[in-house]
Amino acid sequence: MSFLFITPDEIVLGLSVGLLLGLPLAGLVGCGRVVVGQTTTDTVLGAVVSVSAVGVAGITAASMELIQLTTAQLPRLSIGSGVVFALALYADSYGARLADELPRATAQPTVRTQPLAADAIDAVDAAGQVTIRSVGSVRDHEGYPPLGPSLRTTLEDGRWRLPADLSRSELETRLEDRLRTTHDLAAIDVAIDGRGRATITAAPPINDLAADVPSGWRAVSVQTLVPAGIDSGDEVLVSTATTTIRGRVLRVAVDEAVPHEDRPATAPDIEETVLIAVPTPETSVLLEADAVRLVVTPTQMRHEFDAISLLERGGATIRRTTITASVRDVIVDDAVDVDAIAVRPVDDDARTARQTWTFEPSTDILEIGDDAFLVGTDRTAVDSIDRKQSAPEVSY
Repeated sequence: MSFLFITPDEIVLGLSVGLLLGLPLAGLVGCGRVVVGQTTTDTVLGAVVSVSAVGVAGITAASMELIQLTTAQLPRLSIGSGVVFALALYADSYGARLADELPRATAQPTVRTQPLAADAIDAVDAAGQVTIRSVGSVRDHEGYPPLGPSLRTTLEDGRWRLPADLSRSELETRLEDRLRTTHDLAAIDVAIDGRGRATITAAPPINDLAADVPSGWRAVSVQTLVPAGIDSGDEVLVSTATTTIRGRVLRVAVDEAVPHEDRPATAPDIEETVLIAVPTPETSVLLEADAVRLVVTPTQMRHEFDAISLLERGGATIRRTTITASVRDVIVDDAVDVDAIAVRPVDDDARTARQTWTFEPSTDILEIGDDAFLVGTDRTAVDSIDRKQSAPEVSY
């Protein structure tokens, strides 16, 4: 029988042997190409690997006695070799394409020394710089919280000018450094294609919230009316329907489009989300409350305020006024419970002798025109002093 005459049996046997040995080899070639494709794009490698696969298949078939190197089985051998070569070549091509689509591992950097494409270089300005634009949506970096809406929009709409004579890898490094510095990003990866379009994967700034929460406290988010001007670190009282809890402001959700220095300090109270640190036992109370009320307390208590608060609790009224004849008459009147607790002269001669306030002064040193603080439980008498101060006093 001439070897040029190929019977159907030989065709079937050739295809069977080729598929039997070619499929496992094609799988190995494809997987290897995915791994190797992360570091190289050599197109000649595919043909070399395919020829090698044919040799391996022939050796394997001969060792398994599937074929014999005789003239009668030459058609079977040729068909099987062609099938193995085609499968290996296809697997190599598919593996290379898959390697380009898969994200590149950060532990295995790629060497990208290719410059930008000609159409991108033609857009270079007079300063020798090219504009890099963000393309598509900004991806969230794995292992980090998602970006905020404002920062995400800024990156997606961003345009950056970089030197056009740099390679793509250097452009990516430059842009990563610029974005990391400008926006204080925790992590940033940039891939620039030949047309100067950047694909960005970013993580927001590292949140140091945990460091701001005192030991034994927890952070709780509440939505309530926020006093204008409130800021992180302010001491507050959070009132619910059943109790009042002392806490500390950690964050205030404000409009990021308006800079902090441009916000009016006298703006009306608005309802915002506030992150507050409270003692751990009080956390459940705030979480279960339907509504809360926020009151800012002074961060540093002054003894003067403590004294005034104690006097007002006792029913006393305090006024600062200027000594007149009528005011002095009220002070010296024993029937009226109004006394001068502090006095200071305003004329230059007396100021030389007494530079500071005199506390619990005697009525003898009260002079017309002196500044004085009055205190008394007779609110009517104190209010009458205010009315007399508002009306002009005429002397004859």
